[in-house]
Amino acid sequence: MEDLDFVTEPEKKLVYDSAVARAFFQACGTPVKATKGTTLFVEHTPGDKVYFIAVGEVALSLNGKSIDISRTGEIIGEMSTIVGTLRAATATARTDCILIGLAREQFFDALRRQPDFALMLMRMMLARLRLALSILRMRGGVGGSEAAANTSRVIDDRLLKSIEATLPANARSRFPKDRVVLVEGGTGTYMYVVREGSVSIAIKGKVVENIGVGGIFGEMSLVDDAPRAASATATSDCTLLAIDRATFTQLIKSNPAFGLELLKNVSERLRYLNAQRK
Repeated sequence: MEDLDFVTEPEKKLVYDSAVARAFFQACGTPVKATKGTTLFVEHTPGDKVYFIAVGEVALSLNGKSIDISRTGEIIGEMSTIVGTLRAATATARTDCILIGLAREQFFDALRRQPDFALMLMRMMLARLRLALSILRMRGGVGGSEAAANTSRVIDDRLLKSIEATLPANARSRFPKDRVVLVEGGTGTYMYVVREGSVSIAIKGKVVENIGVGGIFGEMSLVDDAPRAASATATSDCTLLAIDRATFTQLIKSNPAFGLELLKNVSERLRYLNAQRK
């Protein structure tokens, strides 16, 4: 999968079900043949289509150097398509292939109709994100002035208000400036949406992201039930919307736009961390 040259096969299997992906793509698209040597997309061009490999193998390369091989049952091109950024690699049919491709808006429409598949993709992205963080920690590359300037994606005000309207009154909490909201390594029982103010995200004491109104954080632990990957601290007096696991799952299913924005958010974080590895 695109940008996934460092994820092992056992880790993919834990979060990704190729049969579910096949059913999703078959319901939305039409299989097409690509002969050996066909270029599916080129690095540094806009990501406007995602592919499911129904049969065959696709080679991924960067600057002419092979970085990965994707096989039957896998998805390629999803990250740049979700985020709307340039391709991180070139994809070429390594064998004769049968592919099912979905254009970006077609893919998004399908995700809105099938939020469970969006949640599966989110788990897959979060598995990559955690591994990318682990690699950066080992290299000592997390944090610094460039990372501190990184600002998270925000959901628009209309979606923010619709989410708030579904939450109980006690979901809204005030945090004074410098109050710690999450502790790295702690147990995750809530994710948060910033309603007012701002929050910084830090790993091993180094700020890696700043989050303003409409920003989301803490969702990783709700999705994969793993310890917190980072700490969060209020950088101004702020109001946060706390969402527990049950409410989170219900929101994904009842408000597909919320699930899609979360998926974009996670994908952007992963793209940013992958860029730090290079």
